[in-house]
Amino acid sequence: MSDSDSLVGGRRLGAESKYGCAFQKPLLPCKSGQPIDATNPTDVTKIAAKKDLDPEVAVGNLLREYKVASNYFVVPRKGICKPSARIFQLDPSTQDCQIIQQKGVDRLHMIQMPFGGNATVGSFFKDNKFNPLTFDFYEYGRHLLEAIALSTLKGVIHRDLHTGNILFDENNVPRIIDFGLSYIHGITPPEDILQYAFNPRFPQRPPEVELWLAKEDNISMSIAIDRIINEKRGIMQISMFSGQNTYVQRSELMKYINTSPNFTQGNIKEWMDTYWPLYDAWALGNMLISQYSKIVISPLASRNKSIQSKKNIMLGAMKALTRLSPLERVDAVSALRMWAPNSPILRMKAAQDWLAARGK
Repeated sequence: MSDSDSLVGGRRLGAESKYGCAFQKPLLPCKSGQPIDATNPTDVTKIAAKKDLDPEVAVGNLLREYKVASNYFVVPRKGICKPSARIFQLDPSTQDCQIIQQKGVDRLHMIQMPFGGNATVGSFFKDNKFNPLTFDFYEYGRHLLEAIALSTLKGVIHRDLHTGNILFDENNVPRIIDFGLSYIHGITPPEDILQYAFNPRFPQRPPEVELWLAKEDNISMSIAIDRIINEKRGIMQISMFSGQNTYVQRSELMKYINTSPNFTQGNIKEWMDTYWPLYDAWALGNMLISQYSKIVISPLASRNKSIQSKKNIMLGAMKALTRLSPLERVDAVSALRMWAPNSPILRMKAAQDWLAARGK
């Protein structure tokens, strides 16, 4: 989803050619497959090609293993079905769905998911709906770090983590949505992450992915690094709060491309095994720094208890999440330990084992 898109009403869902439509009230009926659960009348039904829904279903099955999953994610309920032609009678707006017009309802599938809210985090910050005096940025960041730590521990990369794919509910609790581009380590082919052309603008795509794409496109590493530093959204704020100038950032990336054997040798499996946990860590860190910078420019932020009492802790974690080189960056589990060492997520055996094996 783009920052301006809602989950409801047939809007485009996802990005990079992932299309679908989602509708709320009434729940749309199935023709065959897993039946829709009518006991959840506020749910959303989402219609798309099966290949675009399969990643969401697979990730949902993994994340629902956590009892606390619904606190952090909006993922499909169990099952996938083919929509009935009766959807047009129940909700005439389904006829305006672009993918239904293009493919026909018989070639599409449907999933059911909880309603996560209408307000994206992007609109919340863009429209200045937060109060710089009272907004608890520490708890907000902690919640999102816990979410990405949980998905990382399941081997999941969201891969499209931006402010349009996080919703606030009526209590301003953020939940991550839209796992249509997700990657599951050990299951999704590594090549799937690298099927795009080099384009360094996307803030959610980390520098090491851009450099791999540049190498495949036969772009000079020197040119690629300069373009990443100059064009990737969020780099200016990262530089401001990390204290790293362009020279330091460039030196870090040059060290990475010269000393990472799986990068220099083009071993995609070993490269993915090494760096996959840092993908969403980068995206989240980039997003948090951008939002933090918007809050602290307000004079009221100087009296914000969350900002002032936790400033050094938060900045330390955000800096660690946004090091341009993956050799220096930390994953979300390690960053959560920096941000909120008493988080219950870190008491999980999986988190403790992770930190013992990979933590920085």
